[in-house]
Order: sequence, then C-alpha cells, then structure tokens
Amino acid sequence: MGESEQDSEFPRIIELNVGGRHFSTSLLTLTKNRETMLGAMFSGNYQVQRDKDGRYFVDADGDNFEHILRYLRFADLPPPDSMEKVYKDAVFFGLTELAEELERYPPIMSRIMKEKFRSRFTGYHEAFNEIICAASDSCNLAIKTPTSNVIVSVLARWMPPAAADFDVNHICSFDRFSGTKSTADVTIGPWDVDTFEDDYIRTLHQNLEERGFVVVYNVIGPCQYRCELADDSNIARFDECRRMFYRFTFHWARSLTAFK
Repeated sequence: MGESEQDSEFPRIIELNVGGRHFSTSLLTLTKNRETMLGAMFSGNYQVQRDKDGRYFVDADGDNFEHILRYLRFADLPPPDSMEKVYKDAVFFGLTELAEELERYPPIMSRIMKEKFRSRFTGYHEAFNEIICAASDSCNLAIKTPTSNVIVSVLARWMPPAAADFDVNHICSFDRFSGTKSTADVTIGPWDVDTFEDDYIRTLHQNLEERGFVVVYNVIGPCQYRCELADDSNIARFDECRRMFYRFTFHWARSLTAFK
C-alpha cells in the first residue's frame, strides 16, 4: 500500500496531537458532520499532518479541544468559565450547532451585540486603534502623574452648508484663540446611521475600559468655524460647522497598576 493511500484511509481509532495535548477518539466522532473542519480533515480527501510519533496533528488549543471533543461525543456544553474560549474554537472548527448554543449565553451574546453595534460606525476599529496610538505617542511616564490627552473630533452626519461662502475644507479647531493645540488628533465621521456623536464616543470609551485602560472623556465643544449667512434682516446669522470635539484622558499609572 503506497504512502498516499495510507494517508487517505484512517483507522477507526484516531490518535491526535492538538496543540501538544494528546487525545484518542473514534473516526466516527470526528466525522459526524462532514461540513465541519474536523469532518473535512478526516474525510479521506486531504492529507493530515502527523507529529514525530505518528499522531494526527491539529493546530488548535488543546484545553479548548477537550470541550470540543466532549460536545462531539455527548453534546455536552463547556462550563461557563470556558464558554468564551470554546466559542472561538467552535467557530474555527465550523461547529455551527455548538456556536449557536453558546451564543445564547449572556457573556457571548453581549460581546456579539457590542460588535454588531460597533460595526454600524464607519471606520470604528481604525478610529479605536488611532486613539490608542495617539495616547501612546503622547504618554510621558517620567512625570509624577502620567496622563495623556487625545483630542477627537466627531461628525455624525454631513449636512450641505447653507452659506455660499462656507469653506468645506476649513481646518476644524475648538479654540482658535488659545495658545495650546486646538485641532484633533483623531478625526471621525461622518457615517450613514441614525446615531449621534456622543453614541460613538461612549462606545469608544466603553471599549477602551474593556481593554483595561483607565480613561475618562469630556465634551470640549463644537468646531469654532462659522460663516455669515447673507440675509436682508439686521440680525447676523451664521452657518456653523457641526463637528464636535472630545478629550480622552488616559491615566497611565492607574492603568499599569491594574495589570500588576
């Protein structure tokens, strides 16, 4: 029997090496559902890598796989403290029924709903990473109380200006007369969903806290740019930029202490 033929015919008892942990299970258990990754791997249509001892190698987390295997054998769900980790592997292995079962539990359901909400915002993940990078670049750990500020400008919905002379390419600033920096480190929006600037900022703040940052934010105010409207009345009226400015303040000493 040639090597390719041997590789396409699996024994009834399968010896596995999953991320360094060893398991023994039946071929029937692994191929219950041919639509899963495991079902495809052991269908006979693919060559599966072996380790030096001849065990079939699966590049995954061995501790999580213990729960995956129990589900395949007995339809047992993992304990609550392992559900989030096992959920990721269930998705990875294409175990749709297990993933759907786990999605009914609050921690995983909450995370999925948060991701769905965040995905409504154009460029959300890019903006989130920009804020972290900007905070890191301005951090000075040599001072007694290390903090850093990141100025974020947000515009939810673009509205065509009413004033003919309105400069749509103006540089937004929140205090043109101060001697300090008054432009944004991170610029966000506009986007095409019915949410407001503060919704976006609150979502970013919550996400940063979930990552372990100690951070607060406050409203600075609107962009100072405005353009006078032509009007026959004696009352001056202006078309104003609607972009809002916020300040995120990162408290690095407390953030670092939280990870000790």
